[in-house]
Amino acid sequence: MKTRNLIGLVGTTVAGAVFFSACGGTSTTCGEGTTRDGSKCVASGDGSGGASGSGGGSAGQAGSGGSAGGPVAQNDPPDFAGVDAVAPATETALLVAWQPASDDTSAPEDIRYNIYVANEDGMQNFGAPQAEAPPGATSLILTNLTPNVEQFVVVRAVDADGNEEENTHQVSNEPGFDTGAPDFGGVVSAEPAGPAAATVRWDAASDDRSAPGAISYLVYWSDTEGQAIDGTLGVMTAPGVTEVEVKGLKFADADFFFSVRAVDAAGNVDQADPVAEVGGRSGADMVPPVFAGCRGVSSPTASGMHVEWDMARDDVTKPENMRYRVYAEQGELRVGDPLGAFQEFTGVTAVDIVGLQPTSAYSIVCRAVDEADNEDDNFVTRLATTLSDDIPPTFGGITMATVGSTDADLSWDPATDDQSLPADIRYNVYQSLNSTFNFDAPPFANTAPGEVAIRLDGLDPNVEYFWVVRAEDEAGNEDTNTQTLNRTTFVSFALNVQPIWTVNCAVAGCHVPGNPPQGLVLSEGFAYSNVVDVPAVGSPGKLRVDSSNSDPLRSLIVRKDGDMLEMDDGGGKMPPEPRTPISSAELDTIMAWIAQGALDN
Repeated sequence: MKTRNLIGLVGTTVAGAVFFSACGGTSTTCGEGTTRDGSKCVASGDGSGGASGSGGGSAGQAGSGGSAGGPVAQNDPPDFAGVDAVAPATETALLVAWQPASDDTSAPEDIRYNIYVANEDGMQNFGAPQAEAPPGATSLILTNLTPNVEQFVVVRAVDADGNEEENTHQVSNEPGFDTGAPDFGGVVSAEPAGPAAATVRWDAASDDRSAPGAISYLVYWSDTEGQAIDGTLGVMTAPGVTEVEVKGLKFADADFFFSVRAVDAAGNVDQADPVAEVGGRSGADMVPPVFAGCRGVSSPTASGMHVEWDMARDDVTKPENMRYRVYAEQGELRVGDPLGAFQEFTGVTAVDIVGLQPTSAYSIVCRAVDEADNEDDNFVTRLATTLSDDIPPTFGGITMATVGSTDADLSWDPATDDQSLPADIRYNVYQSLNSTFNFDAPPFANTAPGEVAIRLDGLDPNVEYFWVVRAEDEAGNEDTNTQTLNRTTFVSFALNVQPIWTVNCAVAGCHVPGNPPQGLVLSEGFAYSNVVDVPAVGSPGKLRVDSSNSDPLRSLIVRKDGDMLEMDDGGGKMPPEPRTPISSAELDTIMAWIAQGALDN
């Protein structure tokens, strides 16, 4: 649970909050540029004798550039309600907060604020502000104050032309320690706002030393229910705010969960347990990206060209997730013409498009598409013509083939072409069960451009295959080589050998679990571990199957299957009469498996 004290965080993280020193308190006498009006100090208004400010401004100018009174533009000063709250931040600091002013010519973010401080009621020196908040700020921290001495604060708004309004509304408080946390009911609602954003609302918290206008709020979100308070900090609000738009949610038009914590001027966080959480939905993204379209087209080949653009901008989608569609239409386009097929790319600004027709003029249009599938509608068109190409690649064909029981690895040297780069040449693999090929039929497999090897899966074991590989350039020209390699896939123990033993040997009363002859079990799941590199019971020093010897006749089980009656153990052809012995083809399969290393495949 996030309940740590946030002292010091308010002044640096809250929107608009800044630190200024009040230098140990303020004078009770009227300063230069100010005259006494009864018991109060007010600006003299004649512009003469104003104190020079820390910003080096001329005398009489308001704020850190100098006190009020110099020449200013002739328009109305801002409309401003004055200071909203003053609350203890530390033993020697006060948080000062206000709501934004409005003005007839200056935007809120251009309005700055002068802060006048006195340690007696109504004795502010309006000719020399103790601090100035930068344009757009709505709070600041006054530091270096005298502990437990009441400070009286007035805040005045100054527009971009230097016109300062003259409110005298003051709020006072004493700097001092505050360890009491606010009392807060938590978040109340969350509703869709802009794209991937939600408006979150709550009722103001209360505190023993910070007025509602001095309390800030931490707004958390998560895409998992029950996890908002441990999720992402979306916003730390300015003081006095009870509604905020949380932007930058992970997705548009999706469900999210929100929690809010209250933080007083001293950084104490409310201690509500459990922390309230509400669900809400982020706003849908209906705005397409901002995109300038294709910047250029270059390097045409017979079937493609190089296309470039500048990165698009979007209010939700990150640059690395932005998609780009490149439309290539034959002939010239006019604005508003329909666009057809496209090639799509993500997060890049330069691509090579392919699949075009040789010797053809194309109009190229690039468009950006955000994650919500909003596509911009620019019609910037670039013209380019593909080259002619009717010459196939030069290629020597397949050079190597290695096989397993159900797969094969084929490889070759790269082809060359008069227009296509080696990296753009693809290879078509033709497969047959004999040396005759139908090159008019689709190839059995093909590679990605530039690849000079391929693995073929799903082959049958113990079958002879024939292969021819041909190169194809970007224009679709395929060479006509007939270089052929053939290989026989390995015998599979599981698919070829075990079925022979299952039918002929692993039958009731024979080589099945229980009390089989010579302890030899040939049932599925037992056979391999019972025969491979296992000593024969009736023939000491001999192995039932010797995986290290490629001569099948050195394996006792083959000799027995082969009806070699001179065997040392006196065995005969298997299975014994009256059962039908295994066929010569089945015996050849077993012998081939042993010759290949008796693999458990």
